[in-house]
Formats: sequence, C-alpha cells, structure tokens
Amino acid sequence: MSQTYYGSIGFATPAALGADMALQDLSSSKNNSSHPRGRTVLITGDGSLQLTIQEIGTMIMHKTAPVILIINNRGYTVERAIHGAKQPYNDIAPYNYAHMLQLFGMPDAEARRRYHRCETRDEVRDVFARTDLESPDGVVVVEVMMDAFDAPWRMLKLIAGRGGEATVKEMEEAGFDLSGPVTK
Repeated sequence: MSQTYYGSIGFATPAALGADMALQDLSSSKNNSSHPRGRTVLITGDGSLQLTIQEIGTMIMHKTAPVILIINNRGYTVERAIHGAKQPYNDIAPYNYAHMLQLFGMPDAEARRRYHRCETRDEVRDVFARTDLESPDGVVVVEVMMDAFDAPWRMLKLIAGRGGEATVKEMEEAGFDLSGPVTK
C-alpha cells in the first residue's frame, strides 16, 4: 500500500497496523497454516508518525510485528519543499523515539532490543543485515537520522518543475539538492 504524492500525512501508521493484523490473521487461520506469515515494513517520516503515533501502542497490544522505519528529519520536509523551506510551521517538536516502545507498554529490556538508531549509511546497512528483521516477532523500530532538506530527488524535481525558475532558486538556496541520485 502507498499513498500518492505524499498527500495523506498520517496514513501510513494505521495502514501498517491494519496490514500487519491481516497478516497475523491469515497466518493463524487453519486454511493457511503452511502459508508464511510475511512481513510489514512501515516507512514513515517523523512528522507523519506524530499524527497517529498512538497506533504503535495498538500494535504492541495486539502483538503485531511490523518493522517501523522512521525517517527523522525534524519536520515536514515534503512541505518544506512545497511551501517554503524556512517556514516555522514545518518544524515539529522533537520526540525521543528511543523511549517510544516503553511509553506504549513494552517491557524495558525488550524495547531496548527492538529499537535501533542510525546516523550513518553503515549503521543502516548493519541494522538491515540483522536476521531478526527478516521475520520479526514483535514491533521493531529503526530510526534513521537525516538532514531536514534530504528528500527524494525525483520528488524535488517534480515540485521544482511545477513552480518554475523562482521555485528552483528558492529550493536550492534553502539547501535542497536538485542534482539527482547519489551514485556512491
């Protein structure tokens, strides 16, 4: 499942809850006992997650097992690109996601084991190389720290193209990289 053009902020977390509950039901039904459970991967921004974060508690309560990838760029980066990079309403209150699982009732030791924070590409690679993320047995959170102006280059080019030269100049001056994909 996905949303179109980043237009449904807050949609992803409850959608992931529903998808993972469906996988849970399918794998436990008598007719699908040999069917592998599958895996739900939620990729969401920190701003979007803050709108429906309470569903993480529902995930824990119902023993679902999604891998939650939080893109932490300290705000509404898509909105920064569309409506002005320096607008203060695109800044959000910083959450300490390292404590999120405990907040919603997961025991401390388990929550520490299921939370991963990544600040470098190597740390992201190391986390995704973990075999326990292939078929998790409970909620797993991977927080990826990113720059406030780091956004998908195709999306940035689409936004820049719709706004004309003035928009391109404003986006580049703000710090958005419109040059294209990284080839490293």
